[in-house]
Amino acid sequence: MKTGPASQLYISDALHAYFGVCGLSLMQEPEVLAMHPALNISQRTADRLVAIHRKWRDSSVES
Repeated sequence: MKTGPASQLYISDALHAYFGVCGLSLMQEPEVLAMHPALNISQRTADRLVAIHRKWRDSSVES
């Protein structure tokens, strides 16, 4: 924690830290996973969710 002008207290929070990482991803910063902006998750996770949904869909069609 740091204090700023006029004795204001600055506290980092998870939401703004996450948005910072998302910004770095959208700027294509090395070492940061690509984001799926519509879902606000990594593209890797979005791809995994699509694969899971296909598996569920295909198994329910076969039944």
